[in-house]
Amino acid sequence: MAEVIDLEAKKRRDEDRRAAQERSRKMESVLHMFQCSWCAMKCMKCGSQVELAPAETAEPGLPYRFCQSCREEYMEFLERLHGRGDPNCYWYNREWMEVWKAWMHYQDALGRYQISEEFRRLMEEIKGR
Repeated sequence: MAEVIDLEAKKRRDEDRRAAQERSRKMESVLHMFQCSWCAMKCMKCGSQVELAPAETAEPGLPYRFCQSCREEYMEFLERLHGRGDPNCYWYNREWMEVWKAWMHYQDALGRYQISEEFRRLMEEIKGR
């Protein structure tokens, strides 16, 4: 005689499997954001490895962690925002300024997302596993 399939048990297993997949997807999303976006060993602009400088040698007042090259570009960007900057660096043109503005806008959006109610809810769900 054929084996009887317990449909309720199968339904529970399927729901448990889907819930586990959803938890895994949420966890991967959060881990990716923290590992990739806020790694203390990477330049926030280009992603290259950076040396952790002692606090006394770090650039004061910089809101981002940069490699030497990106730090210099950021400082040039700030100078140009105020109408200054090295006129001999012709490659720092309007499009270059737009790249930096877009990158800063992206960083601001990431920061707003991380303090959003929905992201906090996601963090609480993950903590409460």
